[in-house]
Amino acid sequence: MHPIQFPGAYFSPTMVSDMSTIVNLPYQLQIESPAGVPISDEINWVKISGTYTAIGNETFITIGNFHPTSQTTSDSLGGSWHWAYYFIDDVSVIEIADCNAGNDAAICFNDSLQLGTTADTNAVYLWNPSNGLSNSGIANPKASPFSTTTYTLTQTQCNVIATSTVTVTVNHDCNSASTIFIPTILKGSEQLFIQGLEANSLLEIFDMRGRLICSLADYQNEFSVFALAQGNYILRLTRPDGEVMRQKLCVLK
Repeated sequence: MHPIQFPGAYFSPTMVSDMSTIVNLPYQLQIESPAGVPISDEINWVKISGTYTAIGNETFITIGNFHPTSQTTSDSLGGSWHWAYYFIDDVSVIEIADCNAGNDAAICFNDSLQLGTTADTNAVYLWNPSNGLSNSGIANPKASPFSTTTYTLTQTQCNVIATSTVTVTVNHDCNSASTIFIPTILKGSEQLFIQGLEANSLLEIFDMRGRLICSLADYQNEFSVFALAQGNYILRLTRPDGEVMRQKLCVLK
């Protein structure tokens, strides 16, 4: 038996129809196996893979050996046969997601912003450095660095490794109070999201009679108004520097 080199795959907009020819097919393969390495494993599956940047008109995949005999490596395993046949277990095409760390941005000290993009379930993500990040192993962590930091996102998918960087500039001179926004109306089970929220802020919720309903130290925008009855409430936000902000909140069910 003579196993041969199995080069790979050809992507085309139309079907390859000259399969009966006795000469090699005159096409340039986009995916090829290592040159000069015949497939001779008779027990295990042998993976052939690669990365191809699509044009956009691809419809068919033709797999096999497109090279002439003079450019094809073969090997003899003994026996009276002069050819080999192969089983194909699976053929798959997987889109590689773009690696995007996000756009460079500037924030005030103790403020935060979200990096990255929507996660792809087939990819693995890792951010470096991890300081100031809510989670260094997801596609879109929240960043709260204490100083200007350049983060590098490494994305691994189908053995393809890609990187992207983003710089978060921290401004220690700006007044973050002007960026704080507390909503006045919440519906159903919406979360109480405070824009520009600083770490170590205390949130307190009072009813209209002044009774304390809820007290949340180091509030992280995690409170859902689902637990509150419909009506009006008073919010008191105490910032890390001691400044107190008060606002009325209307809950609609």
